[in-house]
Amino acid sequence: RLGDATVGLRYDRTDDQIEWRLRQTAGGAPITWLFTVTLDGRSVAHVEVDGAPAEVDLRTTSEGDTFFDIQLPAERERVLNVRLTPQ
Repeated sequence: RLGDATVGLRYDRTDDQIEWRLRQTAGGAPITWLFTVTLDGRSVAHVEVDGAPAEVDLRTTSEGDTFFDIQLPAERERVLNVRLTPQ
């Protein structure tokens, strides 16, 4: 539960990609997901939202971790896919 909404989150990871499926399953007005993705020591090759390329502001910490923020309105299931550069 999140306020008066019920949400679902699914996370799948392989060596070269990470996928999140975000869904509001019940509640009033659609929420907006405010998501910060941090990748320990990995670089991002490509980001997609719902199968389409997404522009994100990739930043790197002094420790070499990559991160970005993204907002996704939850009026339907959203799929965030991050493809990683090969190691």
